[in-house]
Amino acid sequence: MTNRLTDEQLIRYFCKVVSNNGFLAPVALRLTVMTASEWNGRPVKTAATNGEYLLVNPYWATALTPAEIMGVILHEIWHVAAGHPWRGVGYPPNQSNICMDHEVNGFCLDAGATLPKDRIWDPKYRDWKFERIYEDLFGTPPEENDDDLIVEPPEGDDKGEQCEDGKQPEQGDEGDESEQSEDAGTGESGTDGPAWGEVWDASHEDGTPLTEEECQQALGDLAEEIIRGETDRIRAGDQDGYGGSAVIDRVMRPKAHWAKRISALVKKTGKVIGSTYRRPSRRTMATGVISPHKIKSSIDEIVFAVDVSYSVDMVRLRVFFDHFERLRETIFIKKIHIVPFTTVASNDAVQVVKHGQKLPRKFQIGGGTAFAPIFNWQRRYAKRAEMVIVFTDLGSNDYGRKPKCPVLWVSSDPINNYNRPPFGSAVEIDTTRRGY
Repeated sequence: MTNRLTDEQLIRYFCKVVSNNGFLAPVALRLTVMTASEWNGRPVKTAATNGEYLLVNPYWATALTPAEIMGVILHEIWHVAAGHPWRGVGYPPNQSNICMDHEVNGFCLDAGATLPKDRIWDPKYRDWKFERIYEDLFGTPPEENDDDLIVEPPEGDDKGEQCEDGKQPEQGDEGDESEQSEDAGTGESGTDGPAWGEVWDASHEDGTPLTEEECQQALGDLAEEIIRGETDRIRAGDQDGYGGSAVIDRVMRPKAHWAKRISALVKKTGKVIGSTYRRPSRRTMATGVISPHKIKSSIDEIVFAVDVSYSVDMVRLRVFFDHFERLRETIFIKKIHIVPFTTVASNDAVQVVKHGQKLPRKFQIGGGTAFAPIFNWQRRYAKRAEMVIVFTDLGSNDYGRKPKCPVLWVSSDPINNYNRPPFGSAVEIDTTRRGY
């Protein structure tokens, strides 16, 4: 090879990768492929994609074999096919890149690709979504603007409420998580970022970030392109061993972490009730001004509907409650209406849990599933509820009337087009293991 990879060589390798992986063609052909040492003022150290461009550093590539260059190209195309430039918005770049590499490198290796040395791949994460890998490696994803995250109770002084064991939290604990999330390149081996290849967040042409709605729209457009391409291939009789269904599934399934969804809802409904200099606002610190961190009010009242039909077993329920208890450690919720439901939601079975009290763990299991009774009960008995969270396997299409407050559907089963709720936000949660 010459002392640099040329655009002509890169395109030739790219075309060969696409011809060998026809189901990825709709994704690959949307990309502008070029060699670059920098792009829009940002260095391209190895290879990178933002969902629109596939960039390869021409000098770095000279150390690779042709097979490895094609492996890098396939690797970057898979990042786009999996929706990573949009799914990763808000995550620390280095940490998210590690998790995304675990997800796509399995696909590349299964396809027989040759990847450069120091590839990131653990068989443990085969078929895991990158969000789940992130939780396993780094814990709950940080908030994009976590100055507003509720970490203190709305009443009392700066010391906050006591923990259940009676001990006061350590001074400065509240700022630790956000500070660590910014320092994304530290930790155990392998947490300094991938050795090669980057996923950049998708953005507008002027570099400003996309909103969550724009990210979801982009993922929907990507899925439509994949579906159209898959349909055309099937009509033409061109079907390969891998198939496009895996790509479609990666793009169409819900991506946002469920706890982040609830936190986002809190930020919309919470009211500022105080401030503290113990954790200064990072937003104003960037301008050289030290301002107090704003403490937002808790959620006063929510409805937590629990599917106790035959299709949702007690093991799933207990694991989900473990997840929910972890969430309560970071979000102050004054009152929770625990509403067990099947085809009915009986007021006699409802339990009210206040801050500091433990959630119930035992329910009578049995019956079918209907969602309409949840919202009928909420309109009658919990009119002031600021949100409704429904834990279910989505085993019903009886949704009833949409409530006025936000609804978050947390599903223990995969969410697809046929069972996606007609209103509210829907996310999947892993109930095969406890905690995050």
